[in-house]
Amino acid sequence: MNMPASVRYTLSGISWPVYVLLYTPLALVAYYSLTPHAASEWHGYQVLFADTNVFAAVRR
Repeated sequence: MNMPASVRYTLSGISWPVYVLLYTPLALVAYYSLTPHAASEWHGYQVLFADTNVFAAVRR
């Protein structure tokens, strides 16, 4: 099926921003999950995992 060039360009102009909008968050999650974190950022998680009340709540 041959589409007119104007329709192709219009669909392309609409499609690419949608692709960017959809795939940018996925790319950011992949990037931040693979980059090393500073030790100070993990301090909150260490406190959280050391708290026995948190594990009691998870078990319930």
